[in-house]
Amino acid sequence: MQPIHDLKRISQLEEKTEGQHVIALFLIKPSDEGADSFLKSINYFHHRAGRYCSLYALGYSDSPDEACRDVKSIPNAVDNRDWYYSDACFIRTMEALGRRLKNWRYTGTPEMIILQNNPEGSSALCFAPYYRIDLFYGLKKGYIDDFNRFMERFIQACVAQIDAQSAVKAMEMRRLQPRRILVETIGACEKLPKPVRSVLGDTAFIRTCRG
Repeated sequence: MQPIHDLKRISQLEEKTEGQHVIALFLIKPSDEGADSFLKSINYFHHRAGRYCSLYALGYSDSPDEACRDVKSIPNAVDNRDWYYSDACFIRTMEALGRRLKNWRYTGTPEMIILQNNPEGSSALCFAPYYRIDLFYGLKKGYIDDFNRFMERFIQACVAQIDAQSAVKAMEMRRLQPRRILVETIGACEKLPKPVRSVLGDTAFIRTCRG
């Protein structure tokens, strides 16, 4: 998990990262309902994701000098280091993201944007396709039983796909399949209220754009 207050910073970090992996962008403000669960788990997610997926929290910084003026301290966020959150930085980064994502509008509640990196391309980020998950809506409808369980299953699915890809040398340069990761993540919910195919078809929960 990395704090991001400038979208360009993601590209800079991804240019230094080797191999293919999934990227998840989190639009979760400290004032959002249920945000405490996210903030308390930042350090765990940071270490759990490892090389298998890159997680970025928008609107956050690990230095108060880098953040905007309206900073809120997040004590001991990662490795006993404080993070800082700014609504102004969040809005600026969210608007920059909106200029990159086709047919996307921020809902105002917690969201997760899933992309993949593009190590062989001119840009380090691949925005087509992308998947937008409305976390608040998913929790309300029962598609997500618990945020931490959802994230653990998501990371496990990323690990399984990266390991499977690396095990077959001929497949190493093929693109990852974020949709399969979502199917495994959501399908593992023990109390899913409807078949996973129907859940994936609920565009209020998951919206896909292939560019």
